[in-house]
Amino acid sequence: MQVSATASAAALVDQIGVQESSIISLEGQLGTGQGINRPSDNPDGTVAAMALQSQISQAGSWSSNLTTASSWLGMANDTATSVVDGLQQARTLMLQAMNQGTQSSETYQALSQQLLAIRSDLLGAANASFGGQPIFAGTSAGTSAYSSSGTYLGAGNAPSVVVGPGPGAGQSVAMSVTGPEIFGSGNASAFAVLSKAASDLVTPGGPSSATLQADMSAIDSSLDLAVGGAATLGNLSTAVSKRTTELSNQTTGLQSELSNLLSVNIPQVTSQLSSDLTDYQAALWAASKAIPPSLVEYL
Repeated sequence: MQVSATASAAALVDQIGVQESSIISLEGQLGTGQGINRPSDNPDGTVAAMALQSQISQAGSWSSNLTTASSWLGMANDTATSVVDGLQQARTLMLQAMNQGTQSSETYQALSQQLLAIRSDLLGAANASFGGQPIFAGTSAGTSAYSSSGTYLGAGNAPSVVVGPGPGAGQSVAMSVTGPEIFGSGNASAFAVLSKAASDLVTPGGPSSATLQADMSAIDSSLDLAVGGAATLGNLSTAVSKRTTELSNQTTGLQSELSNLLSVNIPQVTSQLSSDLTDYQAALWAASKAIPPSLVEYL
């Protein structure tokens, strides 16, 4: 059966239309430098690009959390260092007090006041905050971790943020430690220990050797706890720094992959455009020969 002139014309029109669309798309890629300017340019590539963009966005969220964690931990580490220094000073004062042969009621009184000053400094450190939130209060919504009497007001575990994929909510990292992990709690808290030692120093007639030794042991225990808390904070900071580097490298890799996917391959596209233009001209010539003049003019 012979194909009608109308059917041939329709086929040529369709072919020319496809070639025109291809040429427009290729010219657009060369003009923008992007290999995908619309989903139809590369459906599979578009899906892959969307997946990469989603991963980059998620990495950005984790990176923001890491920045927050780093800020919290920076303050917590500085505070822990000051607490350790303060308790070491208290220990030095107690060593002086234990040299009873050189002490008097006046010197005991002076040492007592210095211990109370250290206690006051530690209490201020215990209520250090970041963005209005006390860093040692756990997940408590309160504005202070400790009361003026040294009572812990916090609750729950130290706050944490998600910094990567994992089971449940994802891989998380703590941004601090709770107050009791660095200052102790109850009668064993650094505040109670220093208050007792300061009070014992001004006992009428002077403190006994046994009392001084007991106070020194209590201060040593508080110091050990603070050192342990500082070490935990240091380990958390190291983990955050390591994760930050990992995430930065991963993000750079994802961005590079996305750039390669979206960027136009100029030599390849230029060659394809040249080929399509040649085919297009050939199709127009074929149309001029195969289609009646009236139809060519219509085109």
